[in-house]
Amino acid sequence: MRNGYHQPRTVTTAAGPSPANAIPPGSPSSGRPQAEATFENYIDMLALEAYEHMSRAEPPLSQRREKQLTMGRQAARASGADQAPSAGAPAGVMLGVRPASSMEPALLQVEDIPVPSIDGPDQVLIEVRAAAVNRSDALACRGILPGPFPRVLGRAFAGVVVAGTRELLGRSVWGAGGEIGLSCDGAYAQYLASSRTAVTPMPAGLSFAEAAASALSYLTAAAALRLAGPVGRESTVIVTGAVGGVGAAAADVARWRGARRVIGVVKGADELGLAVAAGIDTVIDADLSLGDRLVDAAGPAGATSAVDVVGGPLAADITRAMGARGKICLLSSPPQDSVAAIDLLDFYRRELHLLGLNTGRLTPASAAARLRELAPGFGDGGLRPTPVHATYSLGEVAQAFAAAERGVRGRPVLLPHGPTGADTVGTGTK
Repeated sequence: MRNGYHQPRTVTTAAGPSPANAIPPGSPSSGRPQAEATFENYIDMLALEAYEHMSRAEPPLSQRREKQLTMGRQAARASGADQAPSAGAPAGVMLGVRPASSMEPALLQVEDIPVPSIDGPDQVLIEVRAAAVNRSDALACRGILPGPFPRVLGRAFAGVVVAGTRELLGRSVWGAGGEIGLSCDGAYAQYLASSRTAVTPMPAGLSFAEAAASALSYLTAAAALRLAGPVGRESTVIVTGAVGGVGAAAADVARWRGARRVIGVVKGADELGLAVAAGIDTVIDADLSLGDRLVDAAGPAGATSAVDVVGGPLAADITRAMGARGKICLLSSPPQDSVAAIDLLDFYRRELHLLGLNTGRLTPASAAARLRELAPGFGDGGLRPTPVHATYSLGEVAQAFAAAERGVRGRPVLLPHGPTGADTVGTGTK
């Protein structure tokens, strides 16, 4: 791993050393009485930060200063009783991956960007310990998934809350999906500002790298089975792409929720062996022509639920294997082969349901709720974390994307602050 991560700065004042990011007394993040909150204190802090930037020959961040000035005025009017002290929160600049426009992932570079500020009690500032590289991140980088530029990429993360609501301060949290990394800044940076409703405490026993690698896969799987469920003791669930990140997570979640049988569809002998080793009840190799094998595997009653991670013509085979009122959740399809010949007469007579899932359209609160529901499964061993393929520094972001697009097993994971602490495990939810 290469070094070069920014360290916390200390500024010497007449009163002695103090953190350069110290929050003025009475501000929304200080937790001190309103009587101590004065606008002059905040102006003094801004002057101190301006002096720092001048001493490092950095240009002034005028927009950020204007925002801080507004927050200072708000601080003079509000008690901030629900905010925790944040003397450990950073100020100034950080390392991040923020492309100015859509581009090939091979061209991504790390740069100095401003540390995000938080806008009151509904936001938290997270020190990002690990951020996964998923294939959807590559689509976002190329502009195929819509979103504004410039922005920080990265849809899944794990880290520690360093400023914001007292309830989460110091907690290890994880998050994924929704607007993160798509319509707003994501996790490929040393710090991330987020709505507090978009994060939830990490499951007990997972490292930061494991939590980041697992977050988007398991969020997608849980959301898909919620649409295609409910899943219970009488359920037969079909999962395509059953050894990929999302497919393997869907198979695990279905079994953890008590499904009677999980049928996995894979491609090739290697994947067949992995699926069998993972304990999937029935495994079918799509390379050998499905024919009636999926229908036969589902049995006379048919499948109750299906999670289709593959799409394309395979969707027609899945519909044939579904039982009456069965539900299929479609997550993806190859652009060059996105047409499936479905017998609509049969489809409506059996009252089947076909539902699409786009995790980018999930609300932050619903995404966090799905992850929160899964936490006990990681704690009791019923759910297995998505494997970490390898870890990379932010400066190695292009290599991490290249690995993800090669289709490696597991997730490449970026460590914005380096390897220190990335293997620290969560302590579970309160």
